[in-house]
Amino acid sequence: MQKYFFDVYRDHELIPDEVGSEFADLPTAAREAVLVLGELTREELATATSLELAILVRDQSGRQLLNAKVRFDMEFNSLK
Repeated sequence: MQKYFFDVYRDHELIPDEVGSEFADLPTAAREAVLVLGELTREELATATSLELAILVRDQSGRQLLNAKVRFDMEFNSLK
């Protein structure tokens, strides 16, 4: 098992993961990162009209291995 850290980037704010989680390999950690990103996106979209989220996955040495991103913008068009 290897330890991976999922830092969250939300609207220009980085929230570092200081604990980490253990996974068998990077593909397994990547799948978990996508699931976490989906959960965070659902929570944030309940009240947001724009959103930029990312999960930055790094290893114990601090090397960034993966960057999964979601960007959402809602624009209202005026009806004539």
